[in-house]
Amino acid sequence: RGELLAAIRGAIRPDAALIATTGFTGRELYELGDDERNFYMVGSLGCASSFGLGICLAGPERPVVVLDGDGALLMRTGALATNAHYAKGSMLHILFDNEAHESTGGQATVSASVDWPAAARAFGYKKIVTVSSAADAEAVVEEWNRIGGLVFVYAKIRQGAPEKLGRPKTRPYEVAQRFSKFLGVKE
Repeated sequence: RGELLAAIRGAIRPDAALIATTGFTGRELYELGDDERNFYMVGSLGCASSFGLGICLAGPERPVVVLDGDGALLMRTGALATNAHYAKGSMLHILFDNEAHESTGGQATVSASVDWPAAARAFGYKKIVTVSSAADAEAVVEEWNRIGGLVFVYAKIRQGAPEKLGRPKTRPYEVAQRFSKFLGVKE
């Protein structure tokens, strides 16, 4: 996950919003570099892509990258249909599948029995890509930077996070305030 996150973060346009699902994904994104374009979902397991869709609907000119997890998406699988139906602008929805709720103890999910690319297609996503390396992820992001649209990216990953993975020092309300400013929301 860390290698893929680093490649994705390094390749996206500077005006793209990054929405990270709760857990290790958000914490690893924070460790790679905390800035105003990062939004870390806290306590809203499964809502990252819905939040991303809301940003796309409110400002279709703003590219949005959603960094999702299999456990979270299993909790809100219906979001795939909603995203595909309503998506405007550009949203890159990346699913990191490690078949576990890793940050809460590593409990297995049922993700091993889900064909995520087929599910995304069945729910209406038109472009689905599977990546297996940081180079693959970087290439997908660079193409999406040029073309845009709604894209589902499936990344099968191993469990494992850095041993001394920190927690964001920026408080959730501070993240929300600076993210709103980044989006150009008027107070």
